[in-house]
Amino acid sequence: MSFPKITQENELLKNKLKAVQKEAELQQPPWEPSPKKQKIMTQGTATLFAGKIPIGWDNFGEIMNGGCTFLDKTLLISEFIECNSKVSLVVRPRRFGKTINLTMLKEFFSIPIHLDNEDYRRELFKDTKIMKERPDLFDKHFCKHPVIFLSLKGFDNCKTWSEMKVKLLGMLTTLYKNHSYIYDKLDPYEKKRFNQIRSEDENCKRIDDALVDLSKHLKDYHRSNCIVLIDEYDHPLDIAYRYQYYEEARGFFASLFGALLKSNDKNLEKALLVGVSRVAKPAGLNNLKVFPMHNKKFVDCFGFTEDEISILLQHNDMKCQLDDVRQWYNGYWVGNYLHLYNPWSINSFIDDGTLKAHWIDTGGTKAIKDLLWNSTEDFKNNTLTLLKGHAIKIGIMEDIDYNMLTQKVDQILWTLLYYAGYLTKNENDELCIPNMEVFMEWQGWLTNSNWIQ
Repeated sequence: MSFPKITQENELLKNKLKAVQKEAELQQPPWEPSPKKQKIMTQGTATLFAGKIPIGWDNFGEIMNGGCTFLDKTLLISEFIECNSKVSLVVRPRRFGKTINLTMLKEFFSIPIHLDNEDYRRELFKDTKIMKERPDLFDKHFCKHPVIFLSLKGFDNCKTWSEMKVKLLGMLTTLYKNHSYIYDKLDPYEKKRFNQIRSEDENCKRIDDALVDLSKHLKDYHRSNCIVLIDEYDHPLDIAYRYQYYEEARGFFASLFGALLKSNDKNLEKALLVGVSRVAKPAGLNNLKVFPMHNKKFVDCFGFTEDEISILLQHNDMKCQLDDVRQWYNGYWVGNYLHLYNPWSINSFIDDGTLKAHWIDTGGTKAIKDLLWNSTEDFKNNTLTLLKGHAIKIGIMEDIDYNMLTQKVDQILWTLLYYAGYLTKNENDELCIPNMEVFMEWQGWLTNSNWIQ
C-alpha cells in the first residue's frame, strides 16, 4: 500500500525539480556583449564591417559576433517601420540576403527574456547606420516588441500533404518552445492548446490558428503588439505544386496567414514576408502590399550596390577586377535607377577567386521547367533574341496563381523568370538577361531542354 504514496511523492519531487530548473534557466546570467571583431570601412553610401567572407552564414547575430563581413543594411529597419503598409511582401531572387535581413529585424525588435541582454543586442548594432542616423528608433522600438519569426524552408522532401503538415507542426512546435516563458500566464484552456502545439501532438486540431493564438498570448504577456517575420513564404506552395497537392496546401496557408495577418490589428504591429515569387501570393490578404524588384521601396536593402561591391573588393585586394566582376555579376536593375549584384555570387567569387557561374538556383524552378515544354514558337524566338544579348518588350503579370499555369503560358513563364532572377528590366522597361553568370545558366538550362539549337 505504500507504493502509490512513494510514486506520488516522487512525482511531486520531479515536478518541483522541473520548476527549479525552469526558474534557473530564466535567471541564467545575461549574455556578455562581444566587441566588434570587424574593421569598419566606408565608401560613398556603403558601410562595411570587414572580416571573413560569410559563405553559408545567414544569421545576423552570428555574422556580427563571428567576425564575418557584413555590408550594413540596417536602414531596412527604418524603412520597415515607416512603410505605410502594415503587412509587406518583398520578393527577390534566391540568395539575395533576405534571411540575414529578417534575422537582423528580429534582433532589433524582439524583447529579450533576460532584460540585461539588451546590452548584448545593442552591441550588435554598434556603429551601424541605424544607430548613427536614426537613434530615435532605439528609444521607440529597440527590444520593444515580441517577434514571431517563422522560416518556411525545408519542405523539399514533403511529397504528400500529410508529410508537409507533420513538418509544419514541427516548426510550430519549435516556435512555441521558444516562447514557453509565457505558459504560466495562460488560462487552463489556453495551456491545453499551447501544450498540444508545444508537444507536437499530431492529433491537434486547427493548427492553422497556432500563429494567431501565439500573437494574442505574446501581446497579453508583453503588453506590446507583435512583429511578424516570415521567411520563404512561397516555398511550401512551390513544393505542393511540384507534388500535386497544391489546393490542400493553398487552403491551409490562406487560413494560417489570413488569421494572423488580417483582422488581427489588436495583436499585430507590422509584418514582413519575403520570398522569390508572387505566384504564391497568400489568398485573401487584400491588406498585403507587394514590393517587387522594380519598386523603389526597399530598393537597396537586398542585394549589393556598386559602392558596396567596390569597398568589398578593396578590402579583399581585388579592386583591379571590378570591371570583370561587373560583366559577370552586375545587372539587376531595381527601382528604375540602381543596379544590384547577387550577394551569393559576389561572396563566392571573393572566396575562391574564380569568375564563373556561382549562382545556382537549387529550387523553385519546377513550374518554369514544366512550362518550357508548353511554350510557343513566339516564346522560343524571344529567347533566342535574349541569348543574342538583346532586350525584349514583354509585360510582367502583377498577380498570378499556380492554377493559372496552364493558361497564358508565355506571359506566366516570362513573369516567373523575372521574379526568379533569370531576367531583369532595363532602363526602357524591357526584359533582358542580367549578366554573364545568368547567361551561362540560361544557355546550359535551355540547351538541355532540346528546343534551343
